[in-house]
Amino acid sequence: MSDFLKKFTSIFVVDEGEGSRKNTKPKTVQSPTIEELSSDSEPVESVVPNVDLTEDMTPKVSKRMTQLLLKAMENNNLKGFDYLEFKQALLSLQNMEMDEETRYKSVLTMSKAMGGTLEQVKQSAGHYLDVLKREYLVFQNTLKKRKATYVEQPLQKAEMLLKEKREKAEKIKKLQEEMTLIDQKVNALNAETQAQEKKIKKAKGDFEATYQHMQKVILLDLKKVDQYLGK
Repeated sequence: MSDFLKKFTSIFVVDEGEGSRKNTKPKTVQSPTIEELSSDSEPVESVVPNVDLTEDMTPKVSKRMTQLLLKAMENNNLKGFDYLEFKQALLSLQNMEMDEETRYKSVLTMSKAMGGTLEQVKQSAGHYLDVLKREYLVFQNTLKKRKATYVEQPLQKAEMLLKEKREKAEKIKKLQEEMTLIDQKVNALNAETQAQEKKIKKAKGDFEATYQHMQKVILLDLKKVDQYLGK
């Protein structure tokens, strides 16, 4: 972490408990700007850290985001006494027994002693507001890219898969209908072949019985002709 970030992070973020720092060694992190994180060379997910989705999702001031914005302010820092030094001086007096107006006037007096002016404080504050606004727009664009990559595109893919599923379901339904029709035709053919087989068997039996009967009659008559009429 740069000296600038160490110096001015506390202006915007209140440390989360002194006790938790006593047993924890602070990490040194080089915080990139949002522009660096949103460039093509950096993964867009770097800007949106992983979070526990079961935790409170209420928006809150984030130390990580503060340092991202401060990095941009550092890159655009004005020389000399400006708003940031003015704000830091205000915080140094917050525990002293004086009202807010006196505190502001005291800091202005201090700033004049350091060569600063009220106009410098106002102009530099406006300058940093412009820096924050630019970073806000860059961040919005970064989130837009992330949403397109991780929300919109997966949703489109899901819709395509659902469409493919519906199409396959229609094909399956059509195939099932065709298979049912085939089964009906097979059953009809089986029934017809069984009926035809019975008819053929009956015709064969009747023909053979008739043939044998007629043959028997003729042979019997021939026998009687020989018997009664001579050979």
